Amino acid sequence: MDPSSYGGSRMTSYTAMGKKMINANNEVEEEIPVKGIPEGAGINYSSWSPDGKKVAFCLTPAGDERVPLELWVVDMETMEAKQVLSGYKMNTIFETYAWIDDDTIVAAVIPPDHPPPPAKPAAPLSPVIQMNTGKNWYLKTHT
Repeated sequence: MDPSSYGGSRMTSYTAMGKKMINANNEVEEEIPVKGIPEGAGINYSSWSPDGKKVAFCLTPAGDERVPLELWVVDMETMEAKQVLSGYKMNTIFETYAWIDDDTIVAAVIPPDHPPPPAKPAAPLSPVIQMNTGKNWYLKTHT
């Protein structure tokens, strides 16, 4: 977990989204990109609405992997992407979001006035001593 992004510490992202129109011979006739996704942003956790008319996804702002994700939705008719919760960021540590019906999403969010996570201590709380005495070794921590 990454406390600065309220999500996973190792996530892969996509950089673009679109749809392909395929004919009966499995040949691509047309490729239509999604409009409105910021340049260089990362796309994660995509899912279709129950009726298949929208796709929701989480977006990492361009060039900044250590910030909370934003929730976006693409209308598959217009191929336009729009941010859903302006001012709120996603908490994706345990869950992302879920479609309730064709037009409703439930999501775990971070309030805009939420304080930042505590700073990591500069030094360990206690020394770690390791000993090797022949065949047996053990790890001992002193406080």
